[in-house]
This record gives sequence, C-alpha cells and structure tokens, in this order.
Amino acid sequence: LTERCIKQLRKLPVEDCSAVDQALVSMLDAWGSPHAHRGAGIRKLGLDLFECRAGLRLRLLFQPHPIERELVFFEVGNHDEIRRALKNH
Repeated sequence: LTERCIKQLRKLPVEDCSAVDQALVSMLDAWGSPHAHRGAGIRKLGLDLFECRAGLRLRLLFQPHPIERELVFFEVGNHDEIRRALKNH
C-alpha cells in the first residue's frame, strides 16, 4: 500500500475498512488465477493496471510491481474518484 492509499483508508468508516480488508484477502487468494479474478472483483483496466471491488461503493486501484513479486495498491475510492485517478495516472 502506498502512503496515499493508507491516508485514504484512514479516512474511511470502520465498515468500509472492513470491506477493503475482506476484498484484499479475497483478491490475494485469487491473484494469478484468471478464472477466479471475476469472483474476487478484479478487473483489468489497462496493460498493467487493475481494480478490485470492495463492496458496492469502494474500489482499489493497483498494479503489479515490474520487478518485485508484489502488488502496489495506490488508490482507494468510489467510481468517480477512481476515474479521476485514472485520468491523472
């Protein structure tokens, strides 16, 4: 999680943080299994850009690190906030 992502998470209500936590666990279990991506709410948005849904309202924007074997989550927000972040990315 980037510093920006952590700051965004700290502003969320407890129930939203819980939904994000559950989405992260589900997403990490499904990562690398393309057929499981759909059930975990993972969607490819670009060449190396993905989103993961955390409930109906929230989404997490992330990308695989090009060298390390890790995923970098850099944005948390609703549909409109993620669209704005994509324009600036």
